[in-house]
Amino acid sequence: MAKRNPVKKKNFSELELDVLITQVQSNQLVLFGSLKSGIKGSQKNAVWNEITAAVNSVGDVNRTSVEVKKKWADLKLSTKKRLAALKRSTTQTGGGQPDPRFVLTPTEERVSALIGPESIVGISVGGDTDEHVSIHEEAVLILHKPAWSLPHKASQPRAVTPHIRSPPKDHDNRGL
Repeated sequence: MAKRNPVKKKNFSELELDVLITQVQSNQLVLFGSLKSGIKGSQKNAVWNEITAAVNSVGDVNRTSVEVKKKWADLKLSTKKRLAALKRSTTQTGGGQPDPRFVLTPTEERVSALIGPESIVGISVGGDTDEHVSIHEEAVLILHKPAWSLPHKASQPRAVTPHIRSPPKDHDNRGL
């Protein structure tokens, strides 16, 4: 059986990364908006295809939509790791200057601004995760609420009563 030996493509160039981040930034509401806002997966895929075309227009390597999505996911992950290391470094030095090895690159700073602090440090207790929903998005949510999502008797919580075991009945032991 012959082994497949895929040819490794060249790394993304700085220009390709710049176009990727710029395109993601301009389309972030469509790409990362909740399904509640009425954006379908097919629309998101169409936007990723447009981003892929823009990245391919400036690079000399033809990339697929899957590769561009993976690069975005890898950028987010590496930025989160770098930010976590930077935070650890700052606390280890008692709040002083962080270790210069963990200073963010300009690309990582742009990615960090896009993904937001919640995905890096988490949501604080009592925070409302829907605060970022605009008035327009909220109106769309209310107008297009499916009938199955409306509350009805079956979805009401039931009171749970503890199961109490009744004492065993005395059986007549005749015949033994």
